[in-house]
Amino acid sequence: MGLLDILFGKRKVQDSNVVNSGSIITDLSGNSFGSSLFVSDYYKIPLVRAIVHKYANTVSKGEPMVKNMKSNYANRYQTILSARPNEFMTKSQFLYRLATIFKMENNAFIVPLYNKYGQINGMYPVSPNHAELREYAGKRYVVFTYANGSKMSMEYEKVGHLKSMYYTKDFFGEDNKAFASTGNLVEAQEASSTNALQSNSNLRFMGKLNSQVIDDQDMREQQEFIQKLNLNNNKSGMFIYDNRYESMEMIDSKPILLDANQKKAIENAVFNYWGGNQDILQSTYTENQWNAYFESEIEPFFIQLEEVLTNMLYDINQQMNGSGIKISSDHLRYANNETKITMAKEFFDRGMVTTNGALEIVDMPPISNGDIRYIRAEYVNAETGQPVRDNIGKEVDNDNGSETTVNGNDSDSGGGSSE
Repeated sequence: MGLLDILFGKRKVQDSNVVNSGSIITDLSGNSFGSSLFVSDYYKIPLVRAIVHKYANTVSKGEPMVKNMKSNYANRYQTILSARPNEFMTKSQFLYRLATIFKMENNAFIVPLYNKYGQINGMYPVSPNHAELREYAGKRYVVFTYANGSKMSMEYEKVGHLKSMYYTKDFFGEDNKAFASTGNLVEAQEASSTNALQSNSNLRFMGKLNSQVIDDQDMREQQEFIQKLNLNNNKSGMFIYDNRYESMEMIDSKPILLDANQKKAIENAVFNYWGGNQDILQSTYTENQWNAYFESEIEPFFIQLEEVLTNMLYDINQQMNGSGIKISSDHLRYANNETKITMAKEFFDRGMVTTNGALEIVDMPPISNGDIRYIRAEYVNAETGQPVRDNIGKEVDNDNGSETTVNGNDSDSGGGSSE
């Protein structure tokens, strides 16, 4: 039994009907997607793989959250998204694989998994070799074809579809053929370096014979002589030859390699296409570099994933009532200590985080009774110009924002101050 049978075994009849009888949908340009190949070969290039790994590793730290926990199936969706997307993956593994597929193929599909009651009880990121849109019985389906020839179909509106390089095609992101010339340069550079090393480790000397090699016997004698006096086991530092050789010269091997500037230019071309830079890749970035990388690479993926998951799980009416999915990421962990302390202080003073929330920002463990939000007292009402003093000694209720007295005295004059 294959993975498709485990995940989607009950969809065989539908798959057969859609594949055999459904009509292929074309876009406004008349493009048919019967030959839309997504598989990218560039993942074998070490630099590309390292860039994609860094990207996917960062995405895997995201925390999906249901925005309206009072909505239908909220607890179920929260568990699926934050703990167990499917029986084969954890949350971080799910996000890692999804981000890798998205980066390499510019298309990433999330397929819902259903229980026997027709309820969503999981999600799976699929990576088909080929995908096409078909219409059958008045519904639009996406048909996936895998490397082993297996096919599966699902209503397109139920599938989560993330797209990148989204320009010339109406339904799918484009492939990465634009990287082909740079990819060929990278592969040629690696091949040149390998060939140079191999040539340097083989032929070192060239000898000229006094006589002509007439038959196989002469050739064998020459080879035996060379093997007896070869340089592999010669510790004397000398190579002695007899009068059968007219001369012996060392081969001056000068392999053609790219200089440092040329190699740097090729690496920059790779980074320009796939994102990031050397500092991000080797984790030597500054706070500003990391923020720039996060905002330009990671945050756009989270925004699109939020939208895709929201549309997968909630209809338009539910979204109007506040239901949806939010992806959060604690990118403050990459900030320096000065920034963390400033953020913790400002957030805490304004009641935006609890004591434990402020401690978490500065990477410290929580304390007992630390889940209380406080606000400072020395504020002025913007409309009246009068100081706001009636919240001294008050804590903010985390549920509805109302204030309760901390020290048991309900004073309107701010008697909590000793000054």
